[in-house]
Amino acid sequence: MPTPKNESVKSYAPGSPERAELQAKVKELRKQEIEVPNYIGGKEVFTDKRVAMHPPYDIIRKFSRISVWRCIHRMTLSTLWGIIIKEVRMS
Repeated sequence: MPTPKNESVKSYAPGSPERAELQAKVKELRKQEIEVPNYIGGKEVFTDKRVAMHPPYDIIRKFSRISVWRCIHRMTLSTLWGIIIKEVRMS
């Protein structure tokens, strides 16, 4: 068995290439807004009602939206349990 080898530790010092690469990626990701699904029985579930999610350090900027559970009106509790039970039986 080969001896494990750790990857090199990057400094991310001001002016370093790794810092510039990281800052560019963060800038790119900040322009995106993602939809965060809920998972029921291993399946993604979205609702019509969604609320914004914000990073704790920048509450003005919205970076994603997540479905709100109590607004599920098209899917009954029995339907949700059916999905869960079916998923459990299949696994």
